[in-house]
Amino acid sequence: MSSLTWLDTTPSTNSAIRDGDFGHGDGVATVNQTEGRGRIGREWIEFPGRGLALSVKLDPRRFADDAPLTLVPLVAGVALVDVVERIAPNAPLWVKWPNDVYLGDHKVSGVLTELVEPGTMIVGIGVNISHAVAELPLPTATSLSIHGIDVDSIDLAEKWIERFLALVETLGTDELLNHVRRRLGLVGKQVTVEMPDNSVITGTVVDLVATGALTVDDGDQRHTVLAGDVRTLRPRT
Repeated sequence: MSSLTWLDTTPSTNSAIRDGDFGHGDGVATVNQTEGRGRIGREWIEFPGRGLALSVKLDPRRFADDAPLTLVPLVAGVALVDVVERIAPNAPLWVKWPNDVYLGDHKVSGVLTELVEPGTMIVGIGVNISHAVAELPLPTATSLSIHGIDVDSIDLAEKWIERFLALVETLGTDELLNHVRRRLGLVGKQVTVEMPDNSVITGTVVDLVATGALTVDDGDQRHTVLAGDVRTLRPRT
């Protein structure tokens, strides 16, 4: 049975999981994370008391050998959308590939997944809960409260872990992949993707494959995008 540990403050909930004695499904949460990180080493800037930082430990050995662990960051975002949508059914929530959650055209959450060792994967999620506009780190960010969505951080953390763990138990199934596809706000949209080698692909997102990679059609060929930054995007309608 999983447990959730609340900390008054911590540099990083991912680090707290990595350095502590936790088992599969256990989580660490705080509303005062001081040294959070995003993807590719980017800083996750937090305003004390306004956002939720939450990390959970997974043991990949519990899953099937062919389970697509690369899909996990998207599943974490989908779990958040599922939970918040129960509170605000009409909120324009969607998952931006590869690891963010958006409200309309503004980012409300980010996911950082780390494979520490064969038996330890750490999935961290940061959610902007009650920031005012002036407290947000970037003009492209938003918070749940700005959109009139009132949530309790403890309740959100507990429900997210429950939903996330339920979803990852179905890794490798068509049902989960199709659910992620429905939450992905870019299928059918025109995008520009900056690749790790600095090349750029511009085209239409036509699919999400089982590994979590995007299929982008540039008009001449279809590209399988395993990593990159979506620079041009439009929210799901």
